[in-house]
This record gives sequence, C-alpha cells and structure tokens, in this order.
Amino acid sequence: MPTKTIAHHPLLLLVLICLGLGIYKAVTLACISNDSVTFLECAEHIKSDPVEAMKSHYQPPGFPAAILLAETIMESVTGRLSVQQKVIAGQIVNLLCRIIAVGFLYGIFLHFGTRKTAFINTLLVILIPAYADNGSDVLSDWPNLMFMTVGFFCCLK
Repeated sequence: MPTKTIAHHPLLLLVLICLGLGIYKAVTLACISNDSVTFLECAEHIKSDPVEAMKSHYQPPGFPAAILLAETIMESVTGRLSVQQKVIAGQIVNLLCRIIAVGFLYGIFLHFGTRKTAFINTLLVILIPAYADNGSDVLSDWPNLMFMTVGFFCCLK
C-alpha cells in the first residue's frame, strides 16, 4: 500500500502554510492598528451592554462578538485576561477565519480550474503581503472574506 505524501493533500498543505505564516506574523506584530483597538473596545462594550454597543458602534457586531467569545473561553482557562491576551484572542479569531476562507477559496478556484491552478492561486492569496499583515492583526478583513467565500462557494454547488 503506497504512502501518501503531503503533496497529495494540497488543501492540508495550504492550511499549514496559512497557519504557519499567520502565527509568525502574529508573534512578530509590534503594535496593533487603531481599528483593532476599536474592535476590542466594541467587544468589551458588548460584554457590558450589548444593545447599547450595537447602537453606538459603526461596526457590525459579529466580529467583536466572536472576539468576546474567544476572550470568554481564554478567561475560563487562564483567569483574568490582560490586554495582550485580549489581542491574542482577536488574532486567534482572525486566524481561524483566515483558515476557513482559504479552504473555501481553494474550493472556488478548484471549481474553475485544475488542482494545480487552484493550489497556486490560493497560495498567492495566502502570501500577498497586505493580506498576510491583515491576517495577523485584529481586523475584520478576513472574517468578511470568509463569509463572502462561503456564500459564493454555496452558490456554486
């Protein structure tokens, strides 16, 4: 029985590259952006007063609510959260959304081409510097892209 190498599983290889690059970029991030602070503040506001948070913030509450969920899970494990741990919770949410988006992007590219072109196109999306940087910060770009790719993928099937 022949053994399969990782080359026979292009989606797994793409996820590993995305995960590795995402962790590297998150660890080497020196300072989060102003928008990241807005999302973290909105998550904190949702925790104290959800209705008022939805009225007062111009951002949709989905991404801050996901950050709040990650913070709650982390807080149950570690106890009280520091600001850095809240940033890490936001980065984890962003990285998970990025991995899901990459999987569905590969499926979309596979629908329109071969395995090789789908792999190359998805790899290029992963490696684009602006996308890689946005994937390591606490920004809603990748969660938005995740929902768009899932929706488009569902339209193809």
